[in-house]
Amino acid sequence: MTKIATLPIPARSSPGSPRTAPTVGHQDGGVKCTTGKLRTRENIVVGTWNVRTLTADGKLEELAHEMDQYHWNILGISELLWKSFGETSTDKGHKLYFSGKENKHEHGVGFLVHKDILGTVMGCQPVSSRLITIRLRATPFNITIIQAYAPTSTYQDSEVEDFYYKQS
Repeated sequence: MTKIATLPIPARSSPGSPRTAPTVGHQDGGVKCTTGKLRTRENIVVGTWNVRTLTADGKLEELAHEMDQYHWNILGISELLWKSFGETSTDKGHKLYFSGKENKHEHGVGFLVHKDILGTVMGCQPVSSRLITIRLRATPFNITIIQAYAPTSTYQDSEVEDFYYKQS
């Protein structure tokens, strides 16, 4: 039997009451987790993953397979390294919304949305190669999810300041 480790996540609705997120694996020395289920018309599971690149052949299909294996409905993705912005579909019918640099394979963020909830997507807004938002129709109110890929301390201060400016 496989054990799933859990990490405490503070609940926004009731301060101090812990929630847990199942650990689904390890990547590059870090722990990969999913968040708790959101209460909407139906339960959805949101995850996030720094994929390091999706430029190689078959990587998007591999990611779609992982998404199905872990039962994620929406997966926020960092470091795609794709140019420009747009959307594409996988062989399984999932949809990837992405935003990258215009002329360079650098940075890149996106959302991989499971085919079962594609009907709830109201829109996706690429802000920059490091920031993208997606809006979902939900009850009792709509949900906006932000995927961000922040620059590290090795980048120039101007790029770090620009990133935080675009978030406001």
